[in-house]
Amino acid sequence: MISNITAPIAIGLASSYYTLKEADGFGSGGVEVVKWDRPGFHGIKTPRAFWRERIMRITIGIRGATSSEYEQKRRDLIEAFDFPRNGLTWLKFTTTGGLALQTQVQLNSEIQTTFKQGEVTIGEARIELVAEDPILYSQTLKTQDILFSA
Repeated sequence: MISNITAPIAIGLASSYYTLKEADGFGSGGVEVVKWDRPGFHGIKTPRAFWRERIMRITIGIRGATSSEYEQKRRDLIEAFDFPRNGLTWLKFTTTGGLALQTQVQLNSEIQTTFKQGEVTIGEARIELVAEDPILYSQTLKTQDILFSA
């Protein structure tokens, strides 16, 4: 679904050092519906739906020609995703269908980086982000009124 991510370095098809291996949580946000019985009526009342926060987990492959280059690229990735824990940062990404979307996120836990067994120039980073607003917005602002008839 995701072809590349920019935050604040490019990851994905356009990068020779970083490969986007897995991205979860970019689908539809979760909905929690509140329901209760209506006194004196048949059926239930559904007054509102509450959106939960969106949790995104990203696995990025890191590659370097030498062990020192790999280590530098690993540090650059950690620094790029070291978002503030008390504020939100824009995460921009492009879907494989060509949609340019964005959402505001903050780091949910520490970035985990691992080496592949037997390799000194290839590894992975696992990043978990949380967005208070579960909606993914277009990078080009367009609005459209939609009217629902009875």
